[in-house]
Amino acid sequence: MTRNLSTLPPEIIGEILDYLPRWRVLGLASTCRSFSACCARIAYKRIDLHDLERVKSCCETLAFNYTLAGYVREFSIVLDPRNCRGPPKATFTPQFNRLLRSALQNTSTFLTALELRMPNGNVNSCLKRMSFPQLKMFHVETALSADLAQFLLAHPDLENLRIMGPMVLPAKARGSRGACIAMSIPMTDLKKFAGPPGSCAIFLPGSKVNDVEITTSGNPQGPDWESDFVDAILKSGQPIRAVGFSDFIYRDVMFDLIGERLSNISKLTLGFTETDQVTTVLDGLAKVLPDLPHLYHLQLTPPSPHRLDLAKLNEDLLDLDYTLLCQLTHRRETLSVCDLLTSVTWARLTDSGDWLPLFPTPVGIHWWFQRTPLCMHIQRRVISHLANDLADMDEDEGEDEEDVQPDVHKLATAVGFIVNRAYDIPKDEEKDEEEGSSDSGSEDEGEHEPLRVPVRNDKGQLVQPYSDGTNAEHWDMFASIIGFVGLHPAPIFLQNMAMFDLFLPTIDTPVPLLNDAQKELMGIIMDLLYNSFNEKNGIKLERYFRNPEEYWGKRTMTLGVAFQDAIIPISCLL
Repeated sequence: MTRNLSTLPPEIIGEILDYLPRWRVLGLASTCRSFSACCARIAYKRIDLHDLERVKSCCETLAFNYTLAGYVREFSIVLDPRNCRGPPKATFTPQFNRLLRSALQNTSTFLTALELRMPNGNVNSCLKRMSFPQLKMFHVETALSADLAQFLLAHPDLENLRIMGPMVLPAKARGSRGACIAMSIPMTDLKKFAGPPGSCAIFLPGSKVNDVEITTSGNPQGPDWESDFVDAILKSGQPIRAVGFSDFIYRDVMFDLIGERLSNISKLTLGFTETDQVTTVLDGLAKVLPDLPHLYHLQLTPPSPHRLDLAKLNEDLLDLDYTLLCQLTHRRETLSVCDLLTSVTWARLTDSGDWLPLFPTPVGIHWWFQRTPLCMHIQRRVISHLANDLADMDEDEGEDEEDVQPDVHKLATAVGFIVNRAYDIPKDEEKDEEEGSSDSGSEDEGEHEPLRVPVRNDKGQLVQPYSDGTNAEHWDMFASIIGFVGLHPAPIFLQNMAMFDLFLPTIDTPVPLLNDAQKELMGIIMDLLYNSFNEKNGIKLERYFRNPEEYWGKRTMTLGVAFQDAIIPISCLL
């Protein structure tokens, strides 16, 4: 493709590249000079940096290349202090500050979003007397000082402002233009604001803010401390719909004020500094939730050092989350999205309202699977099939991939039989006879059927398995995947059949019929698998989960396991 397109004018090449995913555009940058120039415009449009060495390298490029700097529209530097070696003075040297300032100066003309989160970095000096005429979003991790206040005074058109640091403005202004605690910085277009206590009174009056977050509590002083900044929050020209607190120290009076004066909020974020605050937060929620009739999104954020590594998440922790969610939902039925202490987002299915963790890994999907009564049935059938057939496959060492297809088909029809029965789909006598003749002599003869339960593609359209014009091997693979996903963490049984017989005894009961709620859950499992492995676009969350105020937008969810035209090894699903 690149050979044919490289002779086109850059304007035409750019139009074509705009239709490609960003990851594909970056791969084309090194093919030829024409593509390199066009790809640079897309590659530098949004810059996200999280490593100090890359920050230095990128800033050096932007500081000396005006053309590339002119492509930048969004610039984000987020550094973890644990990854910055040495003391701040040795890391953020005057040379580094000059380099960063030059890079910002060159990108300033067209920059619309800027995020600078460099702990202990001298951000204020880099921004001094600098202007960004098109800036709409500004996030910074530094103290609200006089220098930063002067910078914000020069940018009244901001729509999204976040200041993560204490307020250190002087009590009295120095000179006619000096900054102080009592100053006002009008921002009529501001819609989302986060800052330390006391800053709300500076930025919110006359604004359009409906989303407010207090980024640090400081040291609560006096009985009216919470009431004062709630008064400041309510000075916005718009009704407050979202309230958040991060690195906060809570007192009971805080929850009383939320229930009394912020009862119309739809989102509540509660972050805290110490783990011993968990009990205070949960007790406060139990008291305030009945007073928040419009609340649909609740977020609990533990301190950074105590946040759970998702790689260590197990089903026991998900069970604890689920128990807490049931208690919260009992007090506030309108809840639809929750981010809990495990850092996992939970959402409620559209019809049944049951909670599911949006954690599309083997652990998360198996947690889903266990909520259907089919899990043990599928595990027993799949493991029995694999245990019986692996020995036969070992005898034929010269077997090629095409010879494996009959085994895949047999496994697929074993899974298809269970799913069909669970959905109460009547048997197809003609196909049953064909399957029975092909599987004669097996221990589960007569319990093989092609899958007949339809799935939805990424556009929401129903697709009937094994319908005319579709590849039968493709559907065999899909049905087999359903069986493999249900195995987790059972593959260890393949190496120890005694454990298999102990923990998964023979199931003599017929396949249970799914009720409407179980069908909804099984449907999302099948649709997620189908669209992850086949369409590779995942599923749109708005089609499956409650979507108040169009919360999900265009967000999708997909599995991270890909496959090509071959059997998926069980180890890939662990």
